[in-house]
Amino acid sequence: MNSLTWLLFLAAPNHVLHPRIVRHSRVGWRRGAGWMAAGLAGILASIVRAESPPILVPPPREVRWAETEIPLPPGSVAIVIGRNAAEPEQEGARLLREFVTKRFKQDWPVVREGGEQIGHRTVVVIGQRSTCQLLDRLCTERRIELGATSPGPDGYVIETIVSADRTHVIVGGSNARGAMYGQDTLAQMLRRSGDRLSLLPATVRDRPVIPWRGRPQTMVKHYLRPQELDIYAMSRVNFIDLRSGIYAFEPGEKLDSAEIGEAVRQAHRRGLVVYATVNCGVPAKDYPKVMATFRELLGLGADGLWLSFDDKGPGEDPVGLTQQVLDLGRAREIGGHLIAITPPKGSYPKINTEFNRKLLALPGMKTALWFWTAVPSVEGQAEAQAAGLKVRPSWWHNWPRLFTPQGYTGLPPLSLGWSAPDYAQLAVGGECLEAAMPWGGNSLGRHYVVPVINWWAWNPRQHDWNALRRRIYGLVFGEGQATAAAEFDDKLQELFAFHRHPHKDSEEVPASPPRLRRPADRTAARQLAANLSTLLDRVAVGAERDTVIDAADLKPAYLEPMRRELATHRSAAELDFPEEWWPETQRRILAALYANDTETSARVATDARARVTRELERIAKALPSLAQTEKYVTWWRRRAALDLDGWKALTAAREKQLAERIVDYNRIVPTKTMVASFAAPPLEWGIGRWQTSNRLLATTLPRAQPQFAGDWIAGLYRHEGIEAAVFAASRKVPGEIGEYAELPASVPVSGRRDRLGLLLGISSTNKDLFSNTMVPYRWAGYRFIQLIWGDQVLWEHDLGQIPERGDWFMIRLPKIPDGVGALDLRLRVEDRRLSLNNYTITYVSPLRLMELPE
Repeated sequence: MNSLTWLLFLAAPNHVLHPRIVRHSRVGWRRGAGWMAAGLAGILASIVRAESPPILVPPPREVRWAETEIPLPPGSVAIVIGRNAAEPEQEGARLLREFVTKRFKQDWPVVREGGEQIGHRTVVVIGQRSTCQLLDRLCTERRIELGATSPGPDGYVIETIVSADRTHVIVGGSNARGAMYGQDTLAQMLRRSGDRLSLLPATVRDRPVIPWRGRPQTMVKHYLRPQELDIYAMSRVNFIDLRSGIYAFEPGEKLDSAEIGEAVRQAHRRGLVVYATVNCGVPAKDYPKVMATFRELLGLGADGLWLSFDDKGPGEDPVGLTQQVLDLGRAREIGGHLIAITPPKGSYPKINTEFNRKLLALPGMKTALWFWTAVPSVEGQAEAQAAGLKVRPSWWHNWPRLFTPQGYTGLPPLSLGWSAPDYAQLAVGGECLEAAMPWGGNSLGRHYVVPVINWWAWNPRQHDWNALRRRIYGLVFGEGQATAAAEFDDKLQELFAFHRHPHKDSEEVPASPPRLRRPADRTAARQLAANLSTLLDRVAVGAERDTVIDAADLKPAYLEPMRRELATHRSAAELDFPEEWWPETQRRILAALYANDTETSARVATDARARVTRELERIAKALPSLAQTEKYVTWWRRRAALDLDGWKALTAAREKQLAERIVDYNRIVPTKTMVASFAAPPLEWGIGRWQTSNRLLATTLPRAQPQFAGDWIAGLYRHEGIEAAVFAASRKVPGEIGEYAELPASVPVSGRRDRLGLLLGISSTNKDLFSNTMVPYRWAGYRFIQLIWGDQVLWEHDLGQIPERGDWFMIRLPKIPDGVGALDLRLRVEDRRLSLNNYTITYVSPLRLMELPE
């Protein structure tokens, strides 16, 4: 088709623009040459060559782009809704109007059908066939399939119909929410070139892969924050719940009726389903209160019933209580997806448990939304259905889980949550879900949480993480700054990687500002920070002009945290911290103390005190506004101020604390269980034939002269004839990388120096219990024990793999030189990875020097 034929073809009235082709309508040519003479010029002026089509987020299932753009001059566009428009349709029209005003500085008035003006050459028709006669007529004329089953629940279609006098852009929903979601896609099809705004038309048919997509909040009042529920609508959220605090409303809790009623009203305006959530993990005597609270929330407008057991536990009779809730639901015509449940600890990370099977045996629970924390998968879906579930399982994603005091960390992918799922897993697993929701993230900007998981949930297999990032950056900072904002976040991660960040604040490890991992990286960190500063200036200038989010959010939620984080790391990269050199200094102080060399101990402490003071003054001056700085400086001043009596008092206090930890751990695993095997060492280890034997040459217990950094405490255990070294981590704080404790041991050398070995027994316990389920070896790779001779590691083992009842090890020694009369060893326990909510106590038998037969 040549260009003239193409233009003449476009001039035909009542045709539909379709991807790559323009299909002639059934109406055909209705007007004569007079219309052609008058109309061709207008058509020529209104059709321009399109740019490459945008990447839509979330990606629609079906999209076919036209080859032409439609100009949208100021004052030429109106948004039309039906006379009977439902509230979500009205909200969708409002959201589109506000977006166009903010992004393109045009006003598209929202009018009821029939209210269009002659000057409105383009009308965007938002609604359903049942609520808008204009949309219904256009769908009938163009044979556009749009109904409850096509494209399907929450689905929508977008079509552009060009006629002689007007262009109609249909945004039709299978339901009211679908129309609201469709306008969000249409908004991404608008393009600006200079002062000119245009639409790149496409035929779009879309519906979600995961039917239910949520954003529960800890407090009802969060839903009433400005623009909160508008963000949910943009993010394709279609359910929330009502709760008070982390878990739920407590049975019988006094409800704020006005606040709840307004939250429900605003949620319903956007088509959101609202669940009443009550803590069901309670004694049977509180069941009447549970049911009364459910009824009260239903009376305030809630649509569904959510049984929350969660970390509160299963309660006394979960089957009986669940049956009562189901009976209430049946009486109110509430069932299916309007019943939801969070199983208790032990049954929310695992599907095939006794609790889950018992409740799934109840008929009304077979079609409920069951929220598990397990990463979605084909196997998980099969397991749930084998247990009795008649619909797909649902995913409660504890995300983001950053475990950092940083005020800005960039846009978090879903892998920064429980089980660290990657998008390859989720592409397949997402299709196995009935519902998905995040739990967490209120410390981040709202646009960095709600869209991330819910746009993924719309179409997991076609999810494009980089496209999602660009869209969010474009909304927050303006499209022109999206690339620079993405680059800032990427480079910020590089800057973070140069630093160590605090994860704890305890008596032995102060909350710390970030500090360089290696001072040798100072120049590289300095240059990277300078580059980031340039990027951020570029982003900030454009963002204040181009953002489409609430201006009240832009600076406090995004720009200011970005600047603070950059400034903090930029300053920290110029500083020296005591941690860089203190460990060796403390080792010298303690060694002199244990040797009763008071002069050396005092001299080393005095010299160190002056250096610490100089460094702290710089840190306090450079990072005065950082929350950790004051506590950090105070801690180090106190530690550096210790004199000889102070160091003695510190070691005595730690010895007392070790005794308390032994008693504390004894309540979890009896100490007798852990040390019992030490009474019968396997002295004939490895001899095989009866003709040979080992010779026990020496038995040595480590000395109670611990060296340490952090919360590990080491010492000796003596009770009922059993002697052992003991290492105990704190049960109340995380284990940070590099924390350690060690004990010295001197083993006299005799026998054949080329046949020596050390026999030792070790028992260890970790928090292998996870959500009421034993998970052996889950702490493997975190904490290790070593036997060190000088600078040589003779042996090490993973404490996460050592049983509570103990195991024995024979450590074959290298040939010992003739001049060595004793092996001066160090028995050391240390953290290699950050461990959160783990606790460890380790016992080590005396070291036995053995001469081996060969």
